[in-house]
Amino acid sequence: MMSKELEPGRALYSKVRGHFMIQDTTLSKWCKQKGIALQTAIDVLTGSRNGPKSKALRNEIVEASGMNKSPSDAA
Repeated sequence: MMSKELEPGRALYSKVRGHFMIQDTTLSKWCKQKGIALQTAIDVLTGSRNGPKSKALRNEIVEASGMNKSPSDAA
């Protein structure tokens, strides 16, 4: 997990979506697999929801997107 807290916002949402696409999947598919409403994921990424559980979910989504992996991890 990332050591610094992620700054929620439209930029984070866009980056996460892009990283899912790099993996040939989507945020929507990931949410369906996890049983999470897409709107909930959008809300935690953009900061509309920002409580402790939302922050944990935000970190989980970012981890799943691969956004925090270094380029050498992808090889």
